[in-house]
Amino acid sequence: MPFDSRGQTAGAMYTRLNKSCDQCRNRKVRCIVQSPPPGASVVCNNCIMQDRRAPSSGLAYFSDQKVDQLVQRIGDSRIRDLVNGIDAALQSSILARTDEVLSQLGSERRCPPVRIPADESRLYVRQYFDILHPVYPSLNRDEFEEKAFSPELDKVLEDNLQYSALYHAVLALGCQHFGQGSFDPGKGRAWELFRVCLSHTADILNFGDSLLGLQALTAMSVFSMNACYLQVEHSILAEATRMALALRYHKSALEGGQAVCRRTFWVIYHLEKQYSFQARRSSGIADYDVGCPVPNVPESTFGEYNWFLSSIRFGRVLSVAYEQLFSVTASTRDTQILLTAISRVRGMLDGWRQSVPIDFRPKEQLNKQRLTDPRTRQIALSTQLYYFHLVIALERMSLQLDEDGGQRQQESRKDLLQAARTVIELTRYIDVEPYTPLFTLAIMPLSALFILFDFIIYNPQHPDVRSNLTLLDIAVGHFSLLDHASEGSLPGSHLSEFSHIARRYVHELPVRAAGGIDDSSTSSLGRRDNTIEQEMPQTADQPEPGSFNEASMDDDTNMYESPEVLNYPTPDVCFWTTNMQSMSEVDFRLLFATPPLNPSQFQE
Repeated sequence: MPFDSRGQTAGAMYTRLNKSCDQCRNRKVRCIVQSPPPGASVVCNNCIMQDRRAPSSGLAYFSDQKVDQLVQRIGDSRIRDLVNGIDAALQSSILARTDEVLSQLGSERRCPPVRIPADESRLYVRQYFDILHPVYPSLNRDEFEEKAFSPELDKVLEDNLQYSALYHAVLALGCQHFGQGSFDPGKGRAWELFRVCLSHTADILNFGDSLLGLQALTAMSVFSMNACYLQVEHSILAEATRMALALRYHKSALEGGQAVCRRTFWVIYHLEKQYSFQARRSSGIADYDVGCPVPNVPESTFGEYNWFLSSIRFGRVLSVAYEQLFSVTASTRDTQILLTAISRVRGMLDGWRQSVPIDFRPKEQLNKQRLTDPRTRQIALSTQLYYFHLVIALERMSLQLDEDGGQRQQESRKDLLQAARTVIELTRYIDVEPYTPLFTLAIMPLSALFILFDFIIYNPQHPDVRSNLTLLDIAVGHFSLLDHASEGSLPGSHLSEFSHIARRYVHELPVRAAGGIDDSSTSSLGRRDNTIEQEMPQTADQPEPGSFNEASMDDDTNMYESPEVLNYPTPDVCFWTTNMQSMSEVDFRLLFATPPLNPSQFQE
C-alpha cells in the first residue's frame, strides 16, 4: 500500500484528524504550532482549536459558543441536545437519502422516455403553464405545445434529446402541482419524469449551447429547488448561467427570436441572483455587462404588479448588497464604511418595496383575496420572503458592526423581530407540498423561529412576550405539519422543544428571581415588574395574531425612551466569507452566519 510523505497509508489520509485549528483553517492559512505528542490535541496560541473536520454544527446559528451561552442563561442543557439532534436529522434525512438516489442514477447512461397517455400529458402541461409559467416565463407556450401535442411526438423525443429533456422537465413540474410529487427522493411520478431530464444532461452539453438546451436547464433548475433534489440545483443552475452568457443573451443585440431569448435570460438572472445570495456566493452574472432589455411579459403581470420586472429589480439589489457588504472585499473595509453601505442598501430595498403595488407590498396588509389561486399565492409569498430575507441579513450585520448601541441599534432589533414575526405569520399561506421551494417551505420559517426564540430568551419580561410565544407555537406547528405531510422525510416535530424551552424559561423566571438566582435577564432594559404568570390584557401595544399588521411592534411611539427596549445577543463572529458552501449541503450557517467583519478586529 502506498505511503504519503509522513509515513501514513493513503487510505488513512481520509480519516486522520485535522492538524490546524478552526480559525486558521477558515482563513486559509497554515496553523504553525509545535507538533503535539502522540494522541494529544493541537494547541494554537492565537486560536481556539477543534480536532474534528466538521464544523461545530450544520446549524451554525447555534455555534458552540452560542449554545454554551444559552445553556448558562436558561439553566438547561436540553438546548444543546436539541441542536445536535436537528443537525443529525437534517444530514441523515436529506443528504444521505438524496445522495443514494442520485448515485444510482449516475450508473444509467440514458433513461428512455416515460410513456404516458396523451390526456395525462396535456393535463401536466396545462398545470405547468397555468401555475409555474407566470412565475418563471422562459418558454413560448405555442411553440412548446406544437411539438408536445404533435402526433409525431415519439419521433421528436427520440431525435431531439434537448427537447426531450425540456419536455420531461415540464411534465415533471406540472405533475408535481397535480399531486404526483413526493418528499422522498426517487419516489413518485414526478421523479420518473425528472430522472429522464437528468439522464439527458450530458446530451444537452454535448450538443452545444442552444436556446432549447438552456430552457431545459432552466426548467430543471426550478424543479430542483424543492427539498428532495436541491443538491443538484447549483450544478444545473451554474451550467444554465454559463450557457446563457455563452449564447450572449445578456447582450443587447440578439438574432432570431429575441423575445423568448430575453425572457429565458432574465429568468436565469432571477434564479441565479437569488441562489447566489442565499448560498453566500458571488454571482456569475456581472451586472455591469448586462445590456439585454427586459421584455414585456403579460402573463407575469398580476393586476398592477409586474412580477417579472420586480423580481429582476430585486436581483439587482441583491447584487449590490453582496458586493458592498458580504463579499470578501467588503470584509476588508472599515466598520463605518460598512455601516454607510448598509444604509445605502436599506434605501435601495425600501425603494424596491415602494415600487410594489400595495396589495403585494411587504410590511403592508396582504390582500387575502389575491391569494385564491396557486400562482398568485406563490408570487405574493416570494415577494414577501425575498424582502424579509434581505432585511434579516442587513439587520444582523448592523447589530454586529454597530457596537455603540443607541437608537439605530434598537431600530435594527425592532426590524429584525418584526421580520421574524411576519415570516411566521406568512406560514399559514405556504403550501406544505413537495413542489414548494425549500427556501419558502423551511429555510425562512426556520430562520424566523430561531430569531424569535432568541428574542424571547433575552426579553422574557417584554410586554409582547406572550404574543411572541404564540407565534413561536405557530412556527413549531408549521414544522410539525411538514413532518406529518412528508411522513417523517423532513423531520420537524422535534422543533417543538424550542417552544417548550422558551415557555418554561419565561414561566420559571419569577421563581428564579425570588430564589435569588443571578440572571442577566433582570437587567433594566426591556423589563416590567409584573410577572409573566399574571394575566396580561391585550392592548394596542400587544397585538393579537391574525393579521400582517400585527407584526409591527409599535405605531409612532418612541420605544427607545420606554422600558420596553429590546435586547438581542450580538451575533457570533464567523469567518464564513472564506468557507462558503452551497445550500445543497444543508448547511444552515449560510442563512444565519454573521456577516464579515473587519479583519483588524482579530489582529493582536
